[in-house]
Amino acid sequence: MERVISLWAVILCAACVARGENCAEDSSSYGAHIAAAHAHYRLGEYDEARRWLREAPVAFRGWEYDYLAGVLDTCVASVASGHGSLSSVDVSADGRLILTAATDGGVDVRSAATFDVLQAVGDHTLQAYSARFSPDGRMIATVSRDQRAVVWDAASGEMMSVFDLPNQALADIAFSPDSSLVAVCSWRMTEKDPPVRGFVRIWDPRSGGVVRETEAGVKPLSGIAFTPDGERVVVSSWDGLVHVVGVRDHSEVRDIALPDDGLCNAATCIAVSPDGALAAAGSRDSTVRIVDLAKETVVATLRGAKLDVLGVAFSRDGSRLACSGADGAVRVWRTNDWTPAATLVGHTGHVRGVRFTNDGSSLVTAGYDGTIRRWDAARNAGNTVHARHASAGVYSAVFSADGRTVTGSCFDGSVHIWDADTGETAEQWTAHPGSTCHTLCYSADGSRLVTGSWDQSVKVWSMPDRRVLHSYQHPAGVYDCAITADGGVVAAGLTDGSVWLWWNDESHEPVCLAAHAGQVMRVAFSRSGELLATAGADGAVNLWSIPDGQRVAELAGHRGNVLGLAFSRDDALLASCGGDGKAMLWNVASAELVRVLMNTDEALRRCSFSPDGSRLAIAGETLHVVDVVRGGSLLTLRPHLDAPYDVSFSPDGNGIASCSTDGSIAIIYTVGDQGHE
Repeated sequence: MERVISLWAVILCAACVARGENCAEDSSSYGAHIAAAHAHYRLGEYDEARRWLREAPVAFRGWEYDYLAGVLDTCVASVASGHGSLSSVDVSADGRLILTAATDGGVDVRSAATFDVLQAVGDHTLQAYSARFSPDGRMIATVSRDQRAVVWDAASGEMMSVFDLPNQALADIAFSPDSSLVAVCSWRMTEKDPPVRGFVRIWDPRSGGVVRETEAGVKPLSGIAFTPDGERVVVSSWDGLVHVVGVRDHSEVRDIALPDDGLCNAATCIAVSPDGALAAAGSRDSTVRIVDLAKETVVATLRGAKLDVLGVAFSRDGSRLACSGADGAVRVWRTNDWTPAATLVGHTGHVRGVRFTNDGSSLVTAGYDGTIRRWDAARNAGNTVHARHASAGVYSAVFSADGRTVTGSCFDGSVHIWDADTGETAEQWTAHPGSTCHTLCYSADGSRLVTGSWDQSVKVWSMPDRRVLHSYQHPAGVYDCAITADGGVVAAGLTDGSVWLWWNDESHEPVCLAAHAGQVMRVAFSRSGELLATAGADGAVNLWSIPDGQRVAELAGHRGNVLGLAFSRDDALLASCGGDGKAMLWNVASAELVRVLMNTDEALRRCSFSPDGSRLAIAGETLHVVDVVRGGSLLTLRPHLDAPYDVSFSPDGNGIASCSTDGSIAIIYTVGDQGHE
């Protein structure tokens, strides 16, 4: 409750700033808009979040704006349908086509690859509620507000059979698995008691002959699906029941009650698992209930939707369930343990249509906003790629030069490399057997990797063949290391307060700097390689000239451990952060303080400049994105269970990687379809 109240406090504060009498497009207004957009996003109020983001002053937009824009639209492809609103979507058995039904009566066959319209089907003049491909791909079935259920020849678009059902409201239609039958659910008002009656009709689409017609329920029916064996249809109803109706066994009519939690438990949609064991029933009480059809019991209740659930679909292999709803979001669940896998945000209105592609890699949705969207079902859980090193904590999170991977140094002495797009392990090896690998860094071209350890060694590795080119031994444990952009010089910050410099071509003798009165916490080379910055437990930040190792400046301002250092790409600025909760920005040429970027109660451990120098990412108790020009945290993220330990920007500035001693890696992108060509 306290967290929700705090979020609303941010929103109210933002409103005061943004709507004040002198509402100029200044940094305060921008920060307020970002805070409000992020708060609404975290509350699941996506349309309101988009509104605040749209109104954020353009002149100040940076990484945090792009990040929020990305998480508020994570689809990989989107197209306007040309219709006002869309009621349903389906995918053909061969995966080449999709089928959409619209509120203006339009039914379109489209290319699954491009979403281009290939054929317009039908002559409905009122809202088309549902449109489905037959499993053999030869037919299309539609139901409409015009009180007709129609089967069409998919190749010619000609009508094959039609059921006119006057005075009835048709809700949904489905083909049997062998394409031999069509089932439709409907309801109508009567003058008898009960005043509403639901009906299920099953017919042969080729002959037009009725196989079964029966009443089911005393409230509107909303969705229908065949079981995989074709022997039953499962129907959702507003009476809080799931009806199971035998296709040929006319004696089989079973009613399975859904729990009533005191809200409206009217079932709005239905899907049957590929093995026929389960049905998923979406409800107006914002839940999806998983029903065991044999035992007639609810085995799981999925919560998370903010408003009515309007569409449900299983993946073909049954490993995932997707649900869509009135809040515009699409949620994906793992069916082995019913845990959330993703929340896909982008639609700006109700979403009734949701289907997995046949290979399960993508989702296709259609919404009341008139758009058709494709989603990466395997990865797209917001804009963050997660990875883990299960056996140990991770001390470093460093992007490769091309941005394709993230490398971590681990407590168990290993180096771990993850694919930056998928989070999958690309490579790992033990760099320091029997000790920790506490730190690592790359040369600018990525050809050299340096690792440091409590075993008092620094190793220079040739990448990607992982050969040890140099191994340097020291009199104390190595807490941090750095390498010049050209890979020529290595610096090691030690626990005894000294800093060692090594020339990989042996052109100079090693140099030992009596750098700090306490442990050296951080070392960083300028991009030119002419300066080395060091930070220590004594609160000092020192600048040293290279190669002579002379101290040229001491930057005083921190109290206690200085844990983070970063040069801007042009070497004009140096950022420092520490256990005192301060993040400070220094002019390198004058050694003067430019501004205090942050002043907080939390310890700040590491920092990294964006490539354009406009933003600083800081790992504290949370992950902060700070405005370098004006100071102050613009966005606060919590990508780990424990506090972040290290952070770095990707080379293109679109991503931030962070790691934690809880063993997790988070790679956070600004766009939903982030990838590398």
